[in-house]
Amino acid sequence: MRIGQVLSLVLVVNCGRLLAKICPLDWHRNGESCYFIIKDKMDWYKARSTCVESRANLLIPNSKSEQDYIWELVLKEFDQIPDASLWIGCNEEGNWQHCPLKGEPNAYENWADGQPEGGECGALWSDKHGKWDDYLCSGLYYAICEQPVRNTQKFCLQTGKDGRLVSPEHSSPRH
Repeated sequence: MRIGQVLSLVLVVNCGRLLAKICPLDWHRNGESCYFIIKDKMDWYKARSTCVESRANLLIPNSKSEQDYIWELVLKEFDQIPDASLWIGCNEEGNWQHCPLKGEPNAYENWADGQPEGGECGALWSDKHGKWDDYLCSGLYYAICEQPVRNTQKFCLQTGKDGRLVSPEHSSPRH
């Protein structure tokens, strides 16, 4: 077997196994998550539904490193000074059961001192450098959506029997 044929066979066999992990256009990737900052002010319920329409959820930071990344992203997106808090996926329904995730040992939380205290929905508090605060869900703030990265097959080049590149629609089923 010629070296070109062997190389082609190796490329074809391994090509299907390669996956690219990507985020939608205008989203920011960190680790296995993609983030998008909604720069239109809206109430918590509209923010949640806007995220859901994008196949995402309102963010609930689950580690200090994620919180730090998000806060740096917020500062960058708002040119260092966000003028309002940003909704996250916490709400009082179920006694704040998702913020932090109750029942998980050492669950991350970043509530500001004395919070939550009487609001219904959680947000990153701009005046307290991203600490969590609770507000009435009807308040108008920005929001942050999160979704897992998507696995997408990479484009794979295929070669014909003569060693030349062949477009996928012209290749035989055996390739």
